[in-house]
Amino acid sequence: MLPLYALSFACSDSSLGPAIPDPHPGQRIVVLGDSVAFALPARVPTAMMGLLDDGSVTAFTGNAGGPNSAPIKFTPEQSDFWSVRAQEPTGYAIEQDIGLGTVFTLPVGRIVEMNIEATQASSAIGELQFRSGWWSGWGRSFPQPGNRTAGRLHTRRPTAGDQECISTANNISALSAPLLPPPSFVGQISSPFQGVVDGPVPKFNLIDAIGEGGRLQIAGGTFWEIHAESHEWLPGVHFSSLADSSWSFQGFGADQAGVSEFDKTYSLAQLQAWLETSTIDPTLDLTFMIHLASEPREVEELVESFLAIVDQNLSAAANIGLTGTVRNLFLFPARRRVVNDPQELEPGHFANHWEAISKVIAVRNNVSAVSLQCL
Repeated sequence: MLPLYALSFACSDSSLGPAIPDPHPGQRIVVLGDSVAFALPARVPTAMMGLLDDGSVTAFTGNAGGPNSAPIKFTPEQSDFWSVRAQEPTGYAIEQDIGLGTVFTLPVGRIVEMNIEATQASSAIGELQFRSGWWSGWGRSFPQPGNRTAGRLHTRRPTAGDQECISTANNISALSAPLLPPPSFVGQISSPFQGVVDGPVPKFNLIDAIGEGGRLQIAGGTFWEIHAESHEWLPGVHFSSLADSSWSFQGFGADQAGVSEFDKTYSLAQLQAWLETSTIDPTLDLTFMIHLASEPREVEELVESFLAIVDQNLSAAANIGLTGTVRNLFLFPARRRVVNDPQELEPGHFANHWEAISKVIAVRNNVSAVSLQCL
């Protein structure tokens, strides 16, 4: 069964630019967006993956869990921790206990921050759990029966001077031997890795194996399906996203790290670090799917924002040495309503977006666009 954007190309007046290949083994999809792009089965980008055959998605990148996120959830062992999300009263503020005014605004969805005492070395710091409801919402299982799962935890250590980026790819694995270089945080499995729909929910108890203690931020992880015996990744679609509430097109191409807790921009360096940390295979084709609500802006303003997004995405992929084909797909939502604007202005806002992306496609050969209006 074809995904929604492939169906949209059948509507000649609702697609622009070169057709994007259907999701296929050897392709990574990175969704960039606001709340309409959350990694939920009820949202269009995730629902597209649910139209694929079971077993097509063999890798995913998720955040540390929260009300608007899945497929994984991190629950700290200690009671005193901070949840860094756009919806929190403190927004994207980190190191909240010492009031430094430090922020991290890359829209990973949620960061869990905690202080680990040196005396807690080699003790559990929390539990990372695959959310079975996320996969069953698709009617899918991960991994497929008989396969195993390996993973990489995305962390930050601000007290080690890592203020800007997610640059530490600490590994956790379902194997007796690590797939990747020795991890500083290792996972101990509290239940067998089986299909989430048909068997127990897989969980990791995360252990501080460094023994140094200090401040730790967990920003999600990347997980992939491996063969039970060869331990090799079973290539398929790698689905991942950077999406959070109330973001705008400007924020996804600004190349500017946020400086206050409610800023919604990020830098090229931050995008690169996240993209590199979450990469499984640098040879995969990569499609950035940009999916946000319409905005009340003029055509030339939108052209500037769209070009900035495209150029920043391409730079991030090139700078970390990705060798597959990189594409940008702008997916405009089916509804045209712009919040707080009169109903009669909505068609005009949509027309501005469509004219703007037409101008971008005229000067960039790696950009396509789809409107879901015809579906």
